[in-house]
Amino acid sequence: MNDYGEKQTSEFNEAIMQLKRLNESWVLCARYRERGMFNELKAKLLTAEIELNYDIKRLNNLDNHYIETLKKINEDIEKFGIEKKRNLVHNKLVEKEMLLREVQEEAGKGMKFQDSDYSELDL
Repeated sequence: MNDYGEKQTSEFNEAIMQLKRLNESWVLCARYRERGMFNELKAKLLTAEIELNYDIKRLNNLDNHYIETLKKINEDIEKFGIEKKRNLVHNKLVEKEMLLREVQEEAGKGMKFQDSDYSELDL
């Protein structure tokens, strides 16, 4: 709303910028995961989680239970400790990344095919 009580609409669509930020996050997540840099991976996944926060809340209302699942994953990561149980933490960080990528897909911000011929690709 502006000073006159009129609703204003931005001429700039932020969606493209969000997709770029998410892509950069996924690239860095892969690099950190491959190098065993779990603190950095954890921080970058938090960035992606913040970026997808609105979608997580919106899709959670559709019985996807994303909020509860992310809360449990985050609790497990903290419980295991980054340096104490590296294999368990690695698995939880991978689980979190996969869940966030699923949110991105469900929100229509990932790779979605219009043509049904492409929906069942053998990847």
